[in-house]
Amino acid sequence: MLGYNQVEVSRGSIDGNFSAGIVYRCSIGNWDIQPSFVIGITGFSETGYSSYLKHEGTNDVDFFVLEMEKDKRNAFSITPGIQLLYHLPKRVCLYAGVSYIVTAGSSYGEYTLHNLYTLELRERQRVEDKYVDAFHFSLGLGFRLF
Repeated sequence: MLGYNQVEVSRGSIDGNFSAGIVYRCSIGNWDIQPSFVIGITGFSETGYSSYLKHEGTNDVDFFVLEMEKDKRNAFSITPGIQLLYHLPKRVCLYAGVSYIVTAGSSYGEYTLHNLYTLELRERQRVEDKYVDAFHFSLGLGFRLF
């Protein structure tokens, strides 16, 4: 029986998002509310996981590794969001926004499980994982050009 003594490491991130879309602006006094709908391309770096699993009652330790494809990937994305602006004097505004990046696509990798000491391979399989969706938050100071 496997215990729950484990250490897990993961790597991966959204590297960038290039997108274009539509924004509707509704002004109420010094406030602007701007809902948006955007389509674009999102870049990813792939993820790798590793973990140690110690068997209860023995010194046996299993080591599993999940390695996804190493190169960077791009995927189609849809990003709905909303931004709030408060206009200050002299064409300056404070803004806060939130959006949700929904991506299409999958990544492929290999899962292996083996004994840490004897290196006996206990399991190997190919895996498919959907690209991650993500919330994007923004805060800042803006300057009106027009």
